[in-house]
Amino acid sequence: MSVNGQGIWIYSYQNKTLVAKLLAQQYQDIPIFCVNQNNSIIYSIIDQSIQSFKFQLQTPYNYSSQNIYLQTNLNSSPAIGAPIQKILLDFSEKSLFIYGGTQIAVQNQTFNEVGQTIQHPTMSDFEISNNRMWIYGIDQINCVILIANVQSVYFNTQGVSLISTWKSTWPYSAKSSIITFKFTKEDNYFMVGLKSFGVLVFDATDKLNPQLYFQIAFSELPKFFEFNGYLQNQFLISDSQALLFYSQRQINLNQKIPNLFNLHQQQLIPMSQASRCFSINNGANLIVSQSTLGFSLLQFYDKSQPYNLKANVQLNLQNVNYQDVVFDSNTQSLYGPSASTSKNLMDYFKLSYGDSSNSPQINLLQSISAGSSNFQQQQELSNIYRSKDGNLILQTYGGNGFLLYDSSKYPQLNQIKMNVLFNYTVHQADITKDNKWIICTQRQIGSYGIISIQDLTNITLQNLWRTSGVEGVVTSSIDNYVYLYDGSKGISILDSQSLPQIKVINNIKTNGWVSYINLFKGENYILAATYSTDLITLIDIKDKQNLFVVAKIQMGIENGNSSCLSYDEKYIYILNESGIKYLPLNTNNQIYFQLSSYNKASKQFQEIGNQSFLQIGQLYAIRFIVLYPNQGNVITQVFYYNNLEKIALPSWISFDSSSNMVLINAQREGLGKFINNPPQSKQNILLLSVQRQVQQTDFIFDSDLNGIQTTPDQSIQIFQQLQQRGTIRRDNYLVSSFFETSSSNLNLQINGFSTSQQQTISNLVLMRLQQTLEFVPILFQIQQSLQLNYQNPSEIINTYSNQATLTLSVDKSSGQFVAKQYKNAIFYLNDTIGSLSFEGSIQNLNKILYQKVIFYAFQELSQISLQITVQDNINYQLNQTILLSDPKSQFIQQKIPVKLNNPLQLQINNFLPNGVIYLLSSLNIQFNQNSFQVTEPYYVKYVLFVQSNDKQQNAINSQNKSLLESSYLETQQNLGFVPLADNDWVQFDTINLKLTGYVDISLYQQVGTYKLVAFDGYSYAEDTFQLKVQGLPVSLILILVIVLLLILVILIGVFNCRSYVYNFFYQKKVGSAYEEKVIINKFFVKKIGIIGDELTKAQKLLDSIITVMRNNKDQVFFLSQKHQHMSESVQDDISIKKTIKEKNTFFRNQLCNSELPVHRDSLDDILEQNDKKKQQLIKNFIQNVQNKLDIEKEYRRQIQVDDNKYISSFQIKQGKTLSSKIELWIIKKKILAFFTDTLFKNISIDKIWAFLQKHKVCYIYNDQTIAPHQYGLYLQDPTNVFYYCFLSCMSEFLLKMDDFSFLVYNLLIKIINLNPKKDKRQWYDRYVKVMIQYPSITEISSTPFPDVEFNEKLIKSDLDQIFNEDIAEFKNQKLLEIKYQLLQNINLNIIKQVIISQKLGILRTKKNNFQKYFCESSLHVQPIQINLIKCLIDKPSMSCKQLKKLFLMDKQYYTLQKNVNFLWLKLDIRNTNCLILYGTPSFYEQQGLQIRIYNKSKQIISQFEIKIGTHIDFRLDSNSSTQKIPQSPQQNNSRPRILSSFSPLSVSQNQNNSPVASIKKLSFNIEENIIYNYQNQRTKSAFQRLQNQQSTNVNNQNVNQKNIERKKNLERVHQNSSFEENFTCETNDDYKPIVIYETQQKKLKNKEYI
Repeated sequence: MSVNGQGIWIYSYQNKTLVAKLLAQQYQDIPIFCVNQNNSIIYSIIDQSIQSFKFQLQTPYNYSSQNIYLQTNLNSSPAIGAPIQKILLDFSEKSLFIYGGTQIAVQNQTFNEVGQTIQHPTMSDFEISNNRMWIYGIDQINCVILIANVQSVYFNTQGVSLISTWKSTWPYSAKSSIITFKFTKEDNYFMVGLKSFGVLVFDATDKLNPQLYFQIAFSELPKFFEFNGYLQNQFLISDSQALLFYSQRQINLNQKIPNLFNLHQQQLIPMSQASRCFSINNGANLIVSQSTLGFSLLQFYDKSQPYNLKANVQLNLQNVNYQDVVFDSNTQSLYGPSASTSKNLMDYFKLSYGDSSNSPQINLLQSISAGSSNFQQQQELSNIYRSKDGNLILQTYGGNGFLLYDSSKYPQLNQIKMNVLFNYTVHQADITKDNKWIICTQRQIGSYGIISIQDLTNITLQNLWRTSGVEGVVTSSIDNYVYLYDGSKGISILDSQSLPQIKVINNIKTNGWVSYINLFKGENYILAATYSTDLITLIDIKDKQNLFVVAKIQMGIENGNSSCLSYDEKYIYILNESGIKYLPLNTNNQIYFQLSSYNKASKQFQEIGNQSFLQIGQLYAIRFIVLYPNQGNVITQVFYYNNLEKIALPSWISFDSSSNMVLINAQREGLGKFINNPPQSKQNILLLSVQRQVQQTDFIFDSDLNGIQTTPDQSIQIFQQLQQRGTIRRDNYLVSSFFETSSSNLNLQINGFSTSQQQTISNLVLMRLQQTLEFVPILFQIQQSLQLNYQNPSEIINTYSNQATLTLSVDKSSGQFVAKQYKNAIFYLNDTIGSLSFEGSIQNLNKILYQKVIFYAFQELSQISLQITVQDNINYQLNQTILLSDPKSQFIQQKIPVKLNNPLQLQINNFLPNGVIYLLSSLNIQFNQNSFQVTEPYYVKYVLFVQSNDKQQNAINSQNKSLLESSYLETQQNLGFVPLADNDWVQFDTINLKLTGYVDISLYQQVGTYKLVAFDGYSYAEDTFQLKVQGLPVSLILILVIVLLLILVILIGVFNCRSYVYNFFYQKKVGSAYEEKVIINKFFVKKIGIIGDELTKAQKLLDSIITVMRNNKDQVFFLSQKHQHMSESVQDDISIKKTIKEKNTFFRNQLCNSELPVHRDSLDDILEQNDKKKQQLIKNFIQNVQNKLDIEKEYRRQIQVDDNKYISSFQIKQGKTLSSKIELWIIKKKILAFFTDTLFKNISIDKIWAFLQKHKVCYIYNDQTIAPHQYGLYLQDPTNVFYYCFLSCMSEFLLKMDDFSFLVYNLLIKIINLNPKKDKRQWYDRYVKVMIQYPSITEISSTPFPDVEFNEKLIKSDLDQIFNEDIAEFKNQKLLEIKYQLLQNINLNIIKQVIISQKLGILRTKKNNFQKYFCESSLHVQPIQINLIKCLIDKPSMSCKQLKKLFLMDKQYYTLQKNVNFLWLKLDIRNTNCLILYGTPSFYEQQGLQIRIYNKSKQIISQFEIKIGTHIDFRLDSNSSTQKIPQSPQQNNSRPRILSSFSPLSVSQNQNNSPVASIKKLSFNIEENIIYNYQNQRTKSAFQRLQNQQSTNVNNQNVNQKNIERKKNLERVHQNSSFEENFTCETNDDYKPIVIYETQQKKLKNKEYI
């Protein structure tokens, strides 16, 4: 509020704007005013008179200003003598303090009466405390503070408060001018602005004795200071230069608990029969009841030290027994029960103080008579109690009841009722705060009575609560608690809201018998007086759930009968037989302490809150700073208060006196002793021994305060005497031994005092010396760092230890923990006691709890208690018990028993209605994974049982035994269910819950009952289902019929279109391995033989020949000499063989002396020079040849045939037996002799025909027997297909009979097939090529097959190179011997015949089941099966070329017909067994052609390409010595081409006929020219002889001519060589022979014979 010349203006402090104003223009000045608390009256001084303005402040919107109108002008105050400088309202606002000049007047609010006026001649200003009970005046002249007490409880006759006389004080050493003065809000401190010293902060807790607390020093003059805000935690000071702002720092003080530790300051006030006491008059007086002596009113010199007794006013009344008294501070009334001998029930006293508040007068105001009742006869040990509001007074008496009075109408006291509710004496009682209940005690029977007084007309006993010990009761005046001090059972706290029912909140045991209790410090503590053991026990009851004893006092065997507290609760008076013991409870030294915790990361102490708990395992530091008084006060020692005793510091606490620091390494010993479980935390107390220096002025005593007067000189004399005695050290501190013998008498000698006065002074000095030492308690809480924080699921276990052991336990009948793998921790599962233990780091244990522990419960969670035990080696073992239904157990995951969630039969019915499955159908049912409700699906195992009607006991495998308990398996077996067998038609996938199976015919009409069991290791769940097998369903039958019809239609369609399918898959395979190359303007001929079934007939004929030889072995091969008939041809063969043998012997002897040259060039295009496979093949071949030769030599020796005798002419002697091997060897040799000519080893048709006729060989074809006369004509016709087929089969058969030739043949195949670039099916293309160029159509032979060109020189060169390989195992000489021995045994002509027949394709190789056989020169079909021949050419332009090519749509075609020509290519058909394609392409017809031959089924049976070019190399091999085919015999210098009589064959070879040269080059040149005429003549004449024999049956053979011709041939034989690889030949019954051709025969000129 602001005052100016216009009136009173009101401003908003928050918004700094004008809110309202009181217009007062009629007044020139309004300098002084005050406002009442509700802001409704303004008191102002106008013209030296006080006027009051009554108004209502209406705050406008947005703080816009408004006027305050004067509603009522109260009466003005009469002016006082001096000008008015200040006006203040008192706390009740009934009086107004008016200050002017040097006086202060107190006036009532009506301003018509003036109360007491006090003054001081030098007072310049004054300040009133906020509670308006203290006036502090300022004496600037003397620099003192004047203190007066406003005693609002004492009124004068005008009803105005009385003011005590002034007391002057200055609690500071220096003096200066006092500028300003200010109280804090709580009146506990005031501040004084002192010139040149700044601002002094004084502790005004004791208003009459303020003490310096703090000094804010600055050099300027403090003119004004003011507190800011409601909390007053900031204030500002103004000086001549600026405004200084200060903020309050929160400090940690130690004045939080009563200090019972300064026993050395105790004093005794002797008094007898003291039973009860209470402090009155702000602590200046003490009323003590003394039973039969009445009561005493004690008065002290100084109420700040209420032990120095000034007066003892004792009221010795007759016939009284005041065991208890009640004092009403509001009315200053005293109530005491009368004695039993008196006729009165109660005496009512009034205290009056008159003009002096320190000397009250006690006057009997009223005595309440018992009247006609006999109450006084029962009155004994009476006690009296007053309700908390003072409206009721309760008086017990020695009988069995109590009296209740109404004291609300002071000074009248009316009796409400006399209640007799008990059978025994009521000793003590009290009334609850709400005046509803009375709690009485009956000591004899040990019971508490609960009496309802809610209806005063109907007071009833509601409950009796019996205990072993009953002493008294005290009800709370603040909360709803009742405190029962129950004798030996300690103290119990009840809830008064639950009355009449007894609800005990907590109980605490004490030593001895509790006789009385005092509640103080806001009922946060209890001081209990006890018998027998402890004098006084201090109990902390702030937390009603955690009561604990803080301290206790024990002085010998003294008892505590009762106790009371001083008015300000700073002192306690203990009543016993000795009198009254005085003991201070407050702490004078204020010590700031700073609590810090050691941070291991930063390695520094960090400040923490004062209320923080000290965790076990952590290091802490407490730094102390003495704040007040701080002049010479030091901390000399620190003690530890343990087990209610002061002891030295334990090992885990240390004190550094230089830095005033205490280091605490918190350990579990700080939790104290306990019986069962350790406390979670415990309050610990450090006792700081604080001493102050003794000053020479300490012994100046005042008669008013101390009862005796001493001067400063006498004080110095006392100080010097104490120094001389050694009581005071040189540093002015007392020696430590003084406090140990403080009871000793000082015996001071002081001049000017009597002996009794010297004793009084000695007692006062002793007390002053004792007060220089004070034990200051410092509290700190030791707490177990091992805690369970259920609010943080990720860190439940908290401790400063790194390792811990966690054990979870339950009653094993309640459930069990689920076994699982826990990472990074050691765990133990004990099912016998139902516990699970973990051991590991705190981090890993918390991780396990966060991931949850699985528990399987046997009952409801609300009935299962979980015992949690944690050990960490630094804390005590932590034990907690919680219910599993408690949210704290969130780290426990309940394992729900396996339950059926979805019935299996319903799931089956979704797939199979009513569970019916039909025959020949597959079972495939997938059960839902949620069929069973499980907590952890990966721990569940499934077992399928089947019901067995015949009590079949399937074997239980080990897996099922391990999964299921044996008792469960037995139960299922008793029910008829056995585990599903492995061979059951139903199979169950336990992982995917899938039923599979196939229903066969044998299951018809069967019904299977199955049971699926789900087991998680702890619980079972099962469900049954049925599968019914019935016949085929109608829908399935219909589907099958439709499917069969579709298949049939498809098969018919495929059969009808099979040619398209066949052609599609085999278009690239049919004839794709070869192509024909044609030169422009050159005549081209392509001859294709049509074999038909002639090959089959030839094979059957050969099979018949073999059968005849097998069945007539002895007659055919082993006839005796006399029965053997040899034809001329055979004899000729023997002669020729002998000639050749002799010639070969000469060559062999000559070659053995020469070196073996190496020549490999001819095979370099096929193989690498050092090919390992080739080397191995050759090595094996030579080795086998040698073995073969050795075997044959051995056979010859056994049958006594030398090397010069032919086996074919050997005859077995009579009675001689041969082994099976020799016999087989002989048979092979004779077969070769039977069917080949002796000279060239070619197949002899004459010998074959003779054999067929002799043995009448027939064969069966199409169920018809074909005789020799039926097939003989075709067999000897060189133009017939049957002729070629039979010769091919016979050549293959004879090759198999000739072991050496056959192995040479196989060696060539394998050597050539080693080439990876060649197609293995075309190996013979190296030696044979089909003739496609002829001079004209007329020169084409009449044979059904094309002419071929055989490179004889190349095959000989290959054999030379093979034998010229370096074989380490064979020397050259030995190799030559092996070679020339082999020359006598191989038949190279048969090998060439087989190669040619394979080239022409007469013999078919092995094929697959679908693909037909194709060859470039033959067709194995009947002529009638050929449908058409197409000639295809590429389309000139075509889109989607690749796609059309895939479906054979990329070409346009023309049909080739005889005598119909569209292209240059023409078709000719001869004898129905040969197709001829011929023509001459021109320069403009270079486009390639593709020829396709189709059968009647439109399938491609042959296909080849025709490539047209300007020049084509027709040589067989680029590295061979074969030259281009000559056009005529005259165009080439080589020998003329010789065509065989049965196969046109043209061969060209080098002219090198020298035998010597051939031997040196290891060539294998077969000189056949001499023998040509002989063989050719025989072959030609054979057909003619057959015709003549059939017609005339006469043999026209010219034997003489043939003999002459044979002789000529024998003379001209130069050499005969053949080779063989030693490969064994296996002759089986089902053997199919390969075609053999006659070797080409060449003519030699006559000059070559010479």
